[in-house]
Amino acid sequence: MSRGGTSAADERRLKPIFDLVDDGNYKQAVSMVDKVLKKSPNFVQAKALKALCLWRCEGKQSEALELVDAIVADPPDDEATLSLLSLTLRDMKKDEQVASIYSKAVEKHPKDEELLCSLFMAHVRLSDFKQQQARAVQLNKVCPNKPYYFWSVMSLVLQAKADPGMGVKMHLPLARRMLEKSLKDQGAKPEMMELLLLVLEEQSDFAEAFRLCEEHPSAFERELPAMQQKRKISYLLKLERHREICDVCKETIAANPDADWTFFQSLITSAIEISQKDGEGQQVNGNCDQSLLDDVISFLLKNKEDNSRSIAPCFSLIFFKYRLMKLKMVSEKLPPLEELIDDFFTSFGRKSCFFAYVKHCLPFSKKFPPSDLSEAIAGLEEETPTLDGLYRLQSTCELHRYATSSEPVDVEVNLKRCNILRSLYEKYFSLGAELKPTEPQFADKFMLLAVHFLLDCYVKSGDQKYLWLAIEHLEAARLKSPHDGQILISLLRLYDHLGLFQPCTILYDQLQIKQFLHHSMGHVISTNLHHYGALAEASSLFEGVLKYFSNSSSTIPDYVVSAFRNGAFRQIMPLLAWRESLTKSFPLYKSVTEKLFLDCLLQMGVKKGKGFVSNIDVIVDKSELFPVPDIDLLEDHRDNEVITHWNKEESSWNSDSVQKETFQCELHWLKVRTYSIRAFVSLLKIHKLSNMDNTEMVDIISSSKSYLEKFEKCCEETRPLIVSKEASSTHHPFRHPENPHVDFFILKLNQVLLKLLRSLIDFCVNLKLMDSNSKLSPDLQSALETISESLKQIDPVLIKAKDEAPYVETRVIVRLQILLETYSLAALSLSTIEHCLSKSGLLRNRKSIQLILSDLSTTSEKFADLGSSFCSKLDILEENVASQSGASFLGQMKMINPLIIQSYKASIQQLRTLASSKCDYVKSLKF
Repeated sequence: MSRGGTSAADERRLKPIFDLVDDGNYKQAVSMVDKVLKKSPNFVQAKALKALCLWRCEGKQSEALELVDAIVADPPDDEATLSLLSLTLRDMKKDEQVASIYSKAVEKHPKDEELLCSLFMAHVRLSDFKQQQARAVQLNKVCPNKPYYFWSVMSLVLQAKADPGMGVKMHLPLARRMLEKSLKDQGAKPEMMELLLLVLEEQSDFAEAFRLCEEHPSAFERELPAMQQKRKISYLLKLERHREICDVCKETIAANPDADWTFFQSLITSAIEISQKDGEGQQVNGNCDQSLLDDVISFLLKNKEDNSRSIAPCFSLIFFKYRLMKLKMVSEKLPPLEELIDDFFTSFGRKSCFFAYVKHCLPFSKKFPPSDLSEAIAGLEEETPTLDGLYRLQSTCELHRYATSSEPVDVEVNLKRCNILRSLYEKYFSLGAELKPTEPQFADKFMLLAVHFLLDCYVKSGDQKYLWLAIEHLEAARLKSPHDGQILISLLRLYDHLGLFQPCTILYDQLQIKQFLHHSMGHVISTNLHHYGALAEASSLFEGVLKYFSNSSSTIPDYVVSAFRNGAFRQIMPLLAWRESLTKSFPLYKSVTEKLFLDCLLQMGVKKGKGFVSNIDVIVDKSELFPVPDIDLLEDHRDNEVITHWNKEESSWNSDSVQKETFQCELHWLKVRTYSIRAFVSLLKIHKLSNMDNTEMVDIISSSKSYLEKFEKCCEETRPLIVSKEASSTHHPFRHPENPHVDFFILKLNQVLLKLLRSLIDFCVNLKLMDSNSKLSPDLQSALETISESLKQIDPVLIKAKDEAPYVETRVIVRLQILLETYSLAALSLSTIEHCLSKSGLLRNRKSIQLILSDLSTTSEKFADLGSSFCSKLDILEENVASQSGASFLGQMKMINPLIIQSYKASIQQLRTLASSKCDYVKSLKF
């Protein structure tokens, strides 16, 4: 008989049910558990298993909650039942309750190691470091020869990290004393030494850390020798003991011809640091210790001679010269930078990585290929193509592109360069004939360089024919190299720039941008996708992003638990930092905000049979699951260097300053969008009230008012951003995606949202005071009039001919989508007003509010007329797109012609469906 009062026979009957749970067959598992419980109604473990299965069955969550509450009311104390119950509670996001039930079990059995371990891990999941330490101490008393002692020390380190003040005074000194005692009593064990070094690093006692590494090398035998040396160098660097760093690096490099680049870099950095200081370690301006520099240069020159076939020894001289030139230091022993680069090209120009190595040194070079590309590659072309010859040509073309990137753009010259690069692509493409379909073709870089020259022509002239030409070339290359990431991401950005959402979603899936890549690369599509009319696709994308972040927040504690169990203490703080970064993620909260907008569009007033339903719970629950953070503290994880480019630093549009400037703009617009939709979602909670006369109504109005004030303030700060945008030139498609909200047209619509919110809040505040003389706020009708006027301003021409090429005005779709978004929020406002009138009982005596009902009736009619206007405008727009399908300029682009027409039609159809559904929804409201 087990501690839970169950027999071994009962437990054996659960085994096939566990197999069903492992297979995800929860419904059948529930039916089998019921049979077990029929024979053993007090079998608590079976009840816990049933609760888990019910929670994971669709639509059975309420039953699971009731069953869990019943079990928790009289909590079990056997580990088998508790582990099942804790799984269910963790699925329910009730980690605090897991700790509570284990605490009660430990009170009954204070010396049970298994229960104590589970309680410790429950505190780990909650990041309750103080309780972790207490339980680890308790565990160590019960089982003194196990790793629980180190769990206690690590918990002290985590407390120090959470409270640096107390950490310096108490936690870190105590952790150090505990580990030094363990070192004295038990000797240098790997797990203990790793933890002691971690404590010393937190205390910044790098001298002691270095001494321990030197005295106890056997404790680090699990590590590779190179990793041991890197650790020593990191400590010496902190101590500024640069001469010792030089000795360690020289020894490592001399012993290993293929030594890691870190050792070369550390050697050069330390040599320069020493040479800039006098004998007392003070900085010397304008002079340097030439003898030490010469000694290191001699060492590197000899190493290069001995290892001429390795990249690091050869590149180290270029890097050394670059660092010296950057600091305006001179060394006559090193050849000129141009000579070093030429020598490096002779040896490694036949490698695909040549340009990546020398790129950062090129600003200090004075020698580049001629501006004429034909002249630059003269003598490098071969009659019979070889791979070495291909890479030499590519390296030369990359240097040429870098050198000419800051020159004034000459369209004719660029087109000539493009043709040369395309001919090189065709000539050398055969070298990749035996490559697998998943491998990029060797010649792809020629096509990518050609596309960059075409885009320069577009930015210079504003003529979209160069964009279409670039797409044609890239699509042709994609057929031959379907998995080249640079081709895919370049096409994605070009299609996004032209508002073609269907190929964007296909390419996004093909790039497999998922999981943590949402952090760095999600912005390439998420900025504009829904604004191009891809409402369903954007909703699915944002849902995936939210699911990733939600799952990550749940799984990171599992990794921390595993780190404790395996003694991987150094991994714990990075894992906790990762979890912290998720709470400050800009992509996460942008996705939350845009998903709330889309839910208000797609979940409110959904036609079902002859009536309409509004999935209020879906919207409100999401807003409560992701509360509004301090937006100014969000972190920028966007990778704006995801597309390879060959621009000089001064002409680069992805520099740090541009990254910072664009992120500040993104943060501002996130505030505008967040505060506006949160104000509406707060008011949506009214739909969940059965009584309008209670304190919940007051809280809802207060919350909405707070967001309204923040929204209004952000709108006032918007104009300077738009003025800056209006003055800018044509946007480069490979730059960060252009934010569609930076527009005076959108600024006007923000004023409409302000009117809608004011009128709705005013209505809710005055609900109790309404009588036969009360009138509807004029802001609501004024908002509809502004939407109507704005709609009239849109010329429904999406595609037109311009110099025998298609010219797409993407602003047409963007403005229509945001207008329809505003129109949908107006429908939401009218729906909320109807709900308030209905639940307050005012509709039962219509005479008592006849003026308001008259105003609402008039407003509904205007709303319906406006819906018809939207549909008419979209019909004209669709006719425009259809009329261009046979145009001569589209006929020339046979490869992408179907994509263009089909994608724009799909956008228009989704927008028309939205306009029509909102119009019908408001007509169904009972005013």
